[in-house]
Amino acid sequence: DVPLASTGAPRVLPSGEAGAALMVLVAMPLPEDAAAGRLLSGEAGLLFDRMLQAIGLSRESVYLAPLSVVRPATGQLDE
Repeated sequence: DVPLASTGAPRVLPSGEAGAALMVLVAMPLPEDAAAGRLLSGEAGLLFDRMLQAIGLSRESVYLAPLSVVRPATGQLDE
């Protein structure tokens, strides 16, 4: 169970290669991520993909994971 998340909150799970040399952590899915079903979608995703491409990587070659698989109603991760 995820604290502060509504029961039906969409979950956005980690993606990519679990044994990848690079792991990228994000705090939580953005609202558009839940709609797209993947982390770092929209404008943030375009920038992320370009940054990876600049260092010779792709989204599929890294492990991308959120600290929380849902976005809490408050939009913040509390201690």
